[in-house]
Amino acid sequence: MGQTKGLSSRVLTDCGIVVALSVVLVLISFYIPVLGTLATMIWAVPVMALVLRRGIFPAILSVLVSAVVSILFAGVVGGILSAAWIGFFGLIYGVCFRKKISPLSTLAAGTIAAGIIMVITLAIGAILGVFSFDGLTATLRESVQQTLSMYESAGILDQLLPQGMTAAEYGDEILSIMMTLLPAVFILYGMASAALNYLFAALILKRLNFDITPLPPF
Repeated sequence: MGQTKGLSSRVLTDCGIVVALSVVLVLISFYIPVLGTLATMIWAVPVMALVLRRGIFPAILSVLVSAVVSILFAGVVGGILSAAWIGFFGLIYGVCFRKKISPLSTLAAGTIAAGIIMVITLAIGAILGVFSFDGLTATLRESVQQTLSMYESAGILDQLLPQGMTAAEYGDEILSIMMTLLPAVFILYGMASAALNYLFAALILKRLNFDITPLPPF
């Protein structure tokens, strides 16, 4: 009985450490611009380590607690979205590492997870009014107009315009191309996030003496 209690205490201690590390990395990602980018590449590593060390259920509990604490510091949207990124990458990569799934299959699972997270991010943003495609379109249109105005002020706009096309028509064409490429940008961002999270996780977990199979040479 005492041994079981001691084991439970050690598991709870590990969960507490993971929650603390996850929340600190979330806060860094929100409030420290340069280090924040790096934090998003490693913020799921504590959860992966917990999966490898204690299993999936303590890791799920840690993710849920991290979400609650992150909401207190980063707001509802920030807390939920950061917990989604940490949870999906941490749990999926952690399980794959624990079960010795091949690196390429693990990376594929991470890429799928990134796609799901992107959908969740956009959906939550739309529901809470933080993100909308109409707002994004307006922002992109304003950016295109400002760029064209800058070219016009520099006296080079006429040289850039295709023959027989006005500045307004050219701006609409650029905006149409940008909106067409937008899904590809989201996909590429998700793939890059999955790959970078994998590479950083493999490096750190190997330093912590976990047996992680590296990706094959490119």
